[in-house]
Amino acid sequence: MKFLYTLCLAVLALVPSDVWGVSYLNVNGTSRTTVTRVPQKIVLSSDVASFGNKLACEIFIDVNSNGIIDHSDQRIDFLSVCDGIGWIRDPESPENAIPGDETPMDSRIQTTLFTNSEKIPVSSQQMLVRATDEDQSTAIAIIKWKLELVPPIIQGRVLDKETDEALSHICVYVAEVDYPDHKFTAITDEKGVYALNLPAGDYLVSLDQTFNEKYLPSETRTVALDQGEMKTVDFDLQRYRAFIHGFAKLKDGTPVGGVVVTAQNITRSSFQHTMTNDDGSFELGVEKGKNIVSMNPYFSNLLGRGVWPAGYFVDNSTDTLVIKEHSQFQQNFIFEKYPSSVSGFCLRGGQGVKGVLVQGVFIDPKGKKSYFTQAISDKDGSYKLGVYSGKLTSLIAQKAGLLVFPQTGYSDIQVKDANIARYDFQLAKTNLMSISGRVMIDDAHPASQADVVAVNDLENSPKGFLFTKTDANGAFKFNIEVPGSWQIGVYKDGVKTIPPMHYKYLSPGMKYTDLIFYLDKINLADSMDEGKAKLTSFDLLPNSPNPFNPQTIIKFVLPNEIRTRVEVLSVVGKRVKFLLNDELSSGYHTLVWDGTDDAGNAMASGVYLCRVKAGQEDATQTIALLR
Repeated sequence: MKFLYTLCLAVLALVPSDVWGVSYLNVNGTSRTTVTRVPQKIVLSSDVASFGNKLACEIFIDVNSNGIIDHSDQRIDFLSVCDGIGWIRDPESPENAIPGDETPMDSRIQTTLFTNSEKIPVSSQQMLVRATDEDQSTAIAIIKWKLELVPPIIQGRVLDKETDEALSHICVYVAEVDYPDHKFTAITDEKGVYALNLPAGDYLVSLDQTFNEKYLPSETRTVALDQGEMKTVDFDLQRYRAFIHGFAKLKDGTPVGGVVVTAQNITRSSFQHTMTNDDGSFELGVEKGKNIVSMNPYFSNLLGRGVWPAGYFVDNSTDTLVIKEHSQFQQNFIFEKYPSSVSGFCLRGGQGVKGVLVQGVFIDPKGKKSYFTQAISDKDGSYKLGVYSGKLTSLIAQKAGLLVFPQTGYSDIQVKDANIARYDFQLAKTNLMSISGRVMIDDAHPASQADVVAVNDLENSPKGFLFTKTDANGAFKFNIEVPGSWQIGVYKDGVKTIPPMHYKYLSPGMKYTDLIFYLDKINLADSMDEGKAKLTSFDLLPNSPNPFNPQTIIKFVLPNEIRTRVEVLSVVGKRVKFLLNDELSSGYHTLVWDGTDDAGNAMASGVYLCRVKAGQEDATQTIALLR
């Protein structure tokens, strides 16, 4: 549901000329508004820092109706608008227009997007709109939808199976059978009731139980909905029969809230997680069988708020519990401070990168046991990785969508009881996919400083909205991280382009070159260069997930058909697992490593190397296994 295409961003009041970032966000002139019928448009008003600033707008469904964006809320859409870059329209496909700024005034953005019956929520719910400027300043507005629903309707209640208690704030997903990735959403009210106004068709109805730590997962129902019909689909949720209780605290007793606790059921291949409360306590329902319970920085960053005390570790971070029905386990996590640390910066083009996962494997000099330690880089790119005194056998960094140098990290670092010299990592984008071309005034004269926009409408993140300017030769290039359908257009104030837009589908390993736009050159409309599709060069991509347990996907691109060898090595270069030695076709390839060696034995937590050799090409990257 592309809800942002129902919105209008418009600045309605003068703002000071010295505004730095976003200071307010209003909906129809107020920070809170209620919508009871389908409007022609909705007006959001906001300010930005200056010309050229990108304003990122996100839409969240406020699942728990608390007016705060938190871990339980569902982000459903994303849109970027750049101050000074106007609309890009395709007269032959008006539905594919790229929204832009309608006012030439500095620090003000105005975009008008009209609604229709297919571009609104299909149930009553509260939404949170967050605008973020490039300086990371933010503002939030609230939209409460209270729409009259008319058949055809899917409705129902969600109850506790044992007590018949109504369960509120449960997220109900409804998807078309033929398009399961396109989901409509409803939230249960205080009576456990939900309702969705949908076109006739066949649907899959399910519940989102991401953080529903008390109830077992529910089944997905299939519903045939006819015109004018009302179908009832109720859910009775079964409580878990076993629970893990506990707390997370520093050694001095200070509670640690907001860290993620995970339970991976080996017997049933299920995965549950929850977060500690402000007092450090947690309760997590689990299924019977063998469960690996853990607390580590990686999952706290991936699934939670990224909260982890810097320089601390959890001594009992992972434990294996054999769970029986109706059992209660107490599992506490105590944070201790490392006696030493390794520090440094994660940089991209000289700027700090937030959210980089830095990992180390070191050997305890007393017990000779290997330990695994992790840290997350701060907003300035700095990190502080706690370690024991002894030998740090490996130090690596990982960030999804980015290459990290040195690729194999640092090794054999001797650590003493004091902070030691810093170890920096340099990050760069992978060149897996790209779109490039030129903007011309005519065949001989390039258009410099023209604004070029590339949009992937189904990607709800900044990776799906890219902006750049042409250079002195009229050239532009986008490094693409997200596969799918892309719209590429040019904005030049008061000037039309031919063609109005290019439409290209990119899959991993593909690039488009030589896309040409002409400014005001209508007589060339029948001879436009649609560009050339090519395979990118040999590339070994970051595996995912990383760290992983129980398995990870190794990804690489081959520019032509060639014999390829893939193997997993220890950090000292000894082969652990032979994965492939075969003739492969050109294009994008994936392999799975399940964390075992050639004999099928489960490998211990630690850092390993994945090597891909294709003809004369040879690439190695680090892989972290977390048991």
